[in-house]
Amino acid sequence: MKILVTGANGMLAEDVIKVSQMDHNNTILGIDINGVGKDTECGDIRDFVSLNIIVKRFKPDIVYHLAAETDLEMCERDPAHAEETNIVGTEHMATICKTNNIPLVHISTASIFDGEKEEGCAEDEKPNPLNVYGRTKLEAERIVRKIVPLNIVVRLAWSFGGLQRDKKYVGKMINAIIAGKDIYAVTDKSGNLSYTAESARVISHLVRGRRWGVFHVVNSGVVTRFQIAAKILEVIETKGISLSPTTSDERFSELVRRPRYECLIDTKLKQIGIDSPPRWEVSLADYVKKYQASIKNPKSPENR
Repeated sequence: MKILVTGANGMLAEDVIKVSQMDHNNTILGIDINGVGKDTECGDIRDFVSLNIIVKRFKPDIVYHLAAETDLEMCERDPAHAEETNIVGTEHMATICKTNNIPLVHISTASIFDGEKEEGCAEDEKPNPLNVYGRTKLEAERIVRKIVPLNIVVRLAWSFGGLQRDKKYVGKMINAIIAGKDIYAVTDKSGNLSYTAESARVISHLVRGRRWGVFHVVNSGVVTRFQIAAKILEVIETKGISLSPTTSDERFSELVRRPRYECLIDTKLKQIGIDSPPRWEVSLADYVKKYQASIKNPKSPENR
């Protein structure tokens, strides 16, 4: 297949492209607003004309739409920017896919739910986002499902992966611990982790099986940010670093209203016989070891 990947310099794209390259019959073109790299060129999903030119030239068999504004504080401070990227950019991609009969894989988030259910939300439950990020991602979902006949919507929770591209909580904690900093971690917010390597594996299975629809892809087990930090400390085995519990009111910006529980139930993967990602402890330990190895050996295959 010819696969077009938006947001190609992001943490999920790192593993999606890696998995896609395992099939040597695949040709991958990445586009990203932030510069170029191997098999990647500049592309802005907010610019319909230039995006359409890229698609017409490359003629992809499928599009993986990973590009989004995921910074919650940025979305709250500048809702117009969030809407232009997450809603308008997605509408551009969806419209082009419909016109050219191209299936679309769209990445969404647990933040479309209000987080009132401790046990988590299944795929068919009613969304109720609490913040601008969740609202724009929900609208993007609706656009994809309305416009593109053949679509896969994958909802993730607390994503981690991509090694040096990891700008989320796990990456920040690993770097802080390696730097010898004392850690304060929140105990009153819970969620599921989504390891990008596992997310990419599941997405590949869904695409190859032509399994259209909405799917939740998360590591099993509910976890707090404090537990995540504790596990990272355990794996790294660093001495002399303190880990102190704190609350979201103390650590998070008051600008963003965050769900108490960002938990998803992956009922549909089980129904179609795709293995769910493993327990969060297993994936997190595996990732932390790879992250450490990538720092020690920047030229290793894991860090390319």
